[in-house]
Amino acid sequence: MMPIWNDTDFGNDQLYHVYAGMGAARSFSPALRSSNRWFLDGDGFNNKVFAVAKFEEGGASPGVSDVVLAFSSLDRNNDQQDNFKVPSALASDLGIQDGRLYNAKNISAYLGADNTRRDQWLWNGNTGYTGSQLKSGGFLVVLPKVPTMASSANPSDPAWNQRPFEAQYLKLYDVTPPPAPGVPAGPGLFGYVVGDSAIFTWTPAADPDGGVSGYHLQIGTTPGASDLLDDTTDSTSRMIVGLAYGSTVYARVSQLNNAGIEGPFSAASTSLAVLDPAADSDGDGQSNAAEESAGTNALDASSVFKATSIVESGADITVTAATVAGKFYQLETSTTLSPPWAPIGSPVEATGPSTPFIHPNGAGETKRFYRVRVVE
Repeated sequence: MMPIWNDTDFGNDQLYHVYAGMGAARSFSPALRSSNRWFLDGDGFNNKVFAVAKFEEGGASPGVSDVVLAFSSLDRNNDQQDNFKVPSALASDLGIQDGRLYNAKNISAYLGADNTRRDQWLWNGNTGYTGSQLKSGGFLVVLPKVPTMASSANPSDPAWNQRPFEAQYLKLYDVTPPPAPGVPAGPGLFGYVVGDSAIFTWTPAADPDGGVSGYHLQIGTTPGASDLLDDTTDSTSRMIVGLAYGSTVYARVSQLNNAGIEGPFSAASTSLAVLDPAADSDGDGQSNAAEESAGTNALDASSVFKATSIVESGADITVTAATVAGKFYQLETSTTLSPPWAPIGSPVEATGPSTPFIHPNGAGETKRFYRVRVVE
């Protein structure tokens, strides 16, 4: 018996690619390797077309679980075709829903003349069919005969580059555009970032049938623009660097499902001002970097990190300071305004806009100075 790769007879020589495609499809597809199957009958009951639906998990959406509709011709000498509808009971097993969109790619396609054929959408252009259409109207399967020509410029000629003899293992994809994710949020509470970098984060949209494979993020200097960044990511956050001081930036994001189908963009984020760390944008005497460290608003001169009162209570001294919840502060004291400053107790986590700090037995000194420091 001659190995197929040594058979150079025309019409047989090309079959190596045909069978290689079938083997590659089986290796790629959990559904083809599964025992879950449903034999299909076409509208014309063509007994020259072998047809079976294979699925990885019953009832699971094709967007998250593998589904393949497999067709092969039993006649190498003649073209064969039939129209196939998806029975309602089978649609349930395949996870097909009436209102969602589906398309297919032939994962066993002949690649001898065009190595992109396994990545091409086959149903109704890029649009596909709804689940309801697959059940009511179905789809046409055409299986050409073994070609008699190697190549031709005429799409209707029986040539390997135009109408190859091949199995059609049609992997089903959910191509319903996903909903928009949440609006991206910039860092901080006050609508600015100190420094030339910023991180935007967003919440994924729920799409249990289509799945999520990534996001398309655009960042620009006007709402909806992408002059600063236009990229995809599989994360729900993204840092951008090299921002110009004094500029204002906006972000928006769309979601991609497991078939790579992109949905609509979210609304643009609120404006994010980019501040120079060394500048004092609100003119309160504190640099933007110092206000960032303290948690105060660098654009509001009334938002200042300062002690608001010093009270003697018996033997103790209580220093109250304006604080930011979640930050840690250390009370320090000295008998002069020069170092060294001695810590009083341990750092305190603020729980609100004002925090008291106590110096036990601090009263009675003739002269003492206090300060509160943000602990990094």
